[in-house]
Amino acid sequence: MTFPVFDDPRGRLVPVEFDGLPFTPERVFVVVAPEEGATRGDHGVPCRELLVLVTGSARVVLTTRRGDDPPEVAEHHLGRPGEACLIEPGADVVYHLTPGATVVVLADQAYVG
Repeated sequence: MTFPVFDDPRGRLVPVEFDGLPFTPERVFVVVAPEEGATRGDHGVPCRELLVLVTGSARVVLTTRRGDDPPEVAEHHLGRPGEACLIEPGADVVYHLTPGATVVVLADQAYVG
């Protein structure tokens, strides 16, 4: 899934229309990597999430376990602003952000801490 990107002298705009999503978002959060980059996630995802790249790049690693079968590992590279990765409930997610990368994450459930 890829969203449109509009760049001009005022900055970058990445509009996400909710009616075009595979779920209705209940929560949105933004992650901005520090200057040295960052690894985030490293946990099971309890709900559907859509990770949208705004700046930089991200390598998203999803691990899914089904019963006694060996885990399935899928890797997604988001290299252009507007590219997105859908994360299904139950997947373990780790995402590696390049220095200064920014992602917006939309989730179909509110945060439960």
